[in-house]
Amino acid sequence: MKLKIIIPCWPSYERAAQSCLRQSLVGLHSNRVDLTVISSKHCFLSTARNSGIDNSESTKKKRDTFDSDYYLFVDADTGFTVKNIHDLLDVGVPVIGGAYKYRTGENAGKICAGYWKKDLPGISESCVDNTETGIVKVDWCGAGFLLVRADVFKQIDFPWFYCGVIEHGDEAIEYGEDIGFCMRCKKAGIPILVHCGLTPELIHKQDTEQTINLKGESMDNLEQLKTNFISAELELRRNIGRSVEVLCGAANACIIEMQKRIDEQQRQLDVIRKSEKVE
Repeated sequence: MKLKIIIPCWPSYERAAQSCLRQSLVGLHSNRVDLTVISSKHCFLSTARNSGIDNSESTKKKRDTFDSDYYLFVDADTGFTVKNIHDLLDVGVPVIGGAYKYRTGENAGKICAGYWKKDLPGISESCVDNTETGIVKVDWCGAGFLLVRADVFKQIDFPWFYCGVIEHGDEAIEYGEDIGFCMRCKKAGIPILVHCGLTPELIHKQDTEQTINLKGESMDNLEQLKTNFISAELELRRNIGRSVEVLCGAANACIIEMQKRIDEQQRQLDVIRKSEKVE
């Protein structure tokens, strides 16, 4: 089985997913998974996801061939294990996501998946509650840890992930690329599931005691590293300054010595000229 992991990366988070990948690669290969990892970078998240699938080789609405059996979309700030990946693969459905949760806002603590308002696809009415267990069928789910079988992309139009606007009365409601993907799936009759027992962790998160960075170090450690770096930089500048002073001093000494030699040669030349005149 061929699996491609696509990570839309931002510089501040890229190492997060890479760290989890390093821990997971051995486990995946040992289970005979032919794995490819794509770090897809683009200023638009929708384009980053789409280009990771086929390397932007075509803009045709319909595609027939894909290089993998499954595509796993992992946001660059999401922590996961090899078991998380196998948990999704073992379900064996076209589209299934992990149940990561909102951190802030009115939906804080709820799973990033849910249900649309009746007859208004794309406009969310409610989220999956964090008390849900097992595998739940939903109208939409986030793409932060989303497994998609290759045949799904054959059934829906390109761009598979896209942003848009829904006009409802006097409102214009924007939606993200993950909602756009789910809307295409629903239109094609492809069910969307979320695995409520699988909860990938956001690696960069605000806890009650400390903020965890990409390597699990506290911000205090990061501040100390920053302070150490600044101190090292200042010391380097001082050393460079001292070196320049030494070099300038040495150069001045050489110039003075050369001037003395020139003056001495000029004095000797004057003596010779005077003696020639006397003769």
